[in-house]
Amino acid sequence: LISGILILQSCGGLHRTSQKPVPTTTPPQLELTVDQNSDPYTIPVSFTLNIPKNYIPSCARLIVIPHFSAQGYDQKLTPVIIQGKKHHTIEQRLFALEGISPDYPEAKRYVSDGNKIQIRINENVPFQTWMPTSNLVLHSTLEACDQSVTLPQQILATGVAYQPLAPRPV
Repeated sequence: LISGILILQSCGGLHRTSQKPVPTTTPPQLELTVDQNSDPYTIPVSFTLNIPKNYIPSCARLIVIPHFSAQGYDQKLTPVIIQGKKHHTIEQRLFALEGISPDYPEAKRYVSDGNKIQIRINENVPFQTWMPTSNLVLHSTLEACDQSVTLPQQILATGVAYQPLAPRPV
């Protein structure tokens, strides 16, 4: 009974999170440009993810997935997972005992101990011809105790600057 009450109280932190300041990015809006000096062309994406102090309860994890989105197209960047200290310990134990492979295997993983976190995101995304009309969107979900809360999406960039190179004289 006591452990059930503790679990319910710790899971209640998931709902209390909605009253806290939300994670932000620095800068809040990006201006993305295609790097035409790379082969193949890439789009350098660079920003800092700011997680407020005590935002992630110890039994929870925050999953942040930046992705390019346009009508009919979607390309995800590397996910970022920030786990509460207790949740991280539980997941490690399950992985060791049962061999369960964690979801999002390519994700960058961090552990929150209650302090505020700043994570620098740097990624070169391969350019595709539909991307100039796309948005770079930050999709975030807070998960705990088989519950999840989807946070409001943040649009980090509207469009990608791309000017096709003209043929050069021989």
